[in-house]
Amino acid sequence: MDYDTKEQKQARQKVLTALHRHGKPANKQALITLLDGSRLDDHSIMWATQQLVEKGQVEVLDRGGPPLYAAITPAPTTQRKSTPRTAKHAEPTKRANGVKPKKRRQRKVTDADIIAEIEARGATTIKELSAGLSLDPSDMHRRIRRLRKAGKLNGYNDDSRRGSPLVITINRAEPPPDAPKAEQSAPKRPDPKPEPEPRGEPDAPEQSGRAIGYLVAAGREMQDRAASRDTPEGERSVGRCVAGFNGLFGDAIRRRIAAGLPPLDETLGWEFMSCLKKARKAGGAYREDDYVDDIAYTALSAESSHERHQHDQEGANG
Repeated sequence: MDYDTKEQKQARQKVLTALHRHGKPANKQALITLLDGSRLDDHSIMWATQQLVEKGQVEVLDRGGPPLYAAITPAPTTQRKSTPRTAKHAEPTKRANGVKPKKRRQRKVTDADIIAEIEARGATTIKELSAGLSLDPSDMHRRIRRLRKAGKLNGYNDDSRRGSPLVITINRAEPPPDAPKAEQSAPKRPDPKPEPEPRGEPDAPEQSGRAIGYLVAAGREMQDRAASRDTPEGERSVGRCVAGFNGLFGDAIRRRIAAGLPPLDETLGWEFMSCLKKARKAGGAYREDDYVDDIAYTALSAESSHERHQHDQEGANG
């Protein structure tokens, strides 16, 4: 059995501490520089490093050059002697029966909890609901949007101002005709608030057909796009559409301008509409009309391009 002297143990400890403080692999010259001023000569440094490699506390890395040394164990720490605490001042770490108290897990908020909270409040906003259930507002917004798509909740804005809060209520739809009798005969609770008018229609009959009615309908449409397009400020897809259209057809537009032609023709107009539908598909929830319209615009672009090609051929032959 080998016995190390005190000086050898101190040398190994200095080398290992230097590697940990360096924080990255070091070659022989870098290691000697790190231990400059430690009263260890080059031979003692490399001997201590080799001892640490044999003990599995330092690894040697071969990266196509001089060998690199890296520490793979926690840095040595100096243990301080502390006086033992008396039983009177000792912190209780166990219960009286000797079992450590377990940390309580926070219960996961379910969809039923959200619906029950809305039921208790009658009508509430996402901000108030997030505070009541201790849930992040962005997570609550995602959960509410999913429940609205499932038809369990209603959501509308309490006024036509931009950025007004979304009010959440329970969706109390009538049961289908083939539903069990027990469900049909169950008493229906009164709604806390009257059901909102269908989206896109004016609030009051006297506003129908007037400018204010169209403004209110447009405001509701823009607020609803915040949920369907997954952006807090509503739909902002035209920027992506213009960028994509310029990237695809920018050279063709420049050639038309150089030839003295208008920047866009009918074919490019249909392609722009197709790019708009693609930008909407990429920036929000699934909407079937985005895909149907995109296919229709592409077909119309193909038809226009075919007619232009035939016209060009007839002009060349004539």
